[in-house]
Amino acid sequence: MSYRERVPLHPLIVHIPLVLAGLTPLITGFLAWHAWRGGTTRRAWLVPLALQLVIFVGAWLAMSSGEDQAEIVRAVVPRGSIGEHAHAAQWFTWATFATLVVIGAAVALRGRRVAIAGVLATALALATVGLGVRAGHRGARLVFEYDAPSAYRPVIQTAAPAR
Repeated sequence: MSYRERVPLHPLIVHIPLVLAGLTPLITGFLAWHAWRGGTTRRAWLVPLALQLVIFVGAWLAMSSGEDQAEIVRAVVPRGSIGEHAHAAQWFTWATFATLVVIGAAVALRGRRVAIAGVLATALALATVGLGVRAGHRGARLVFEYDAPSAYRPVIQTAAPAR
């Protein structure tokens, strides 16, 4: 049995981008408000840019590890449920990328355009959180409703009881 078959990496990775995604709208919202008042610097926008890069890379790694482990879990989980979760994860991952691009624009722009990019980044970050909740909920269904971790439990063979 290979390492991939013994240790499910997906649940170890997936929680990082989901948790961090909740911070982005708070930071970008604050910076957008501050930019609207004329007080942010480009360097300030590097914080949410770095955070969002970590979120995007984490989401991509989580999605990739989930695709790798889907074959193993299919033994115990209905195929359609895995597809729903994977589809929701794709939306989340693309939303993290879109948010990253808009935050990058806020770093590059000047004047009032920074505030506009910040408001857009905040809206996208909020939508990303919603998409993350959706993907997480569908993943939780795989675990709690269909017992996906059972695909990783060793099969214990017992002899028939003696009579």
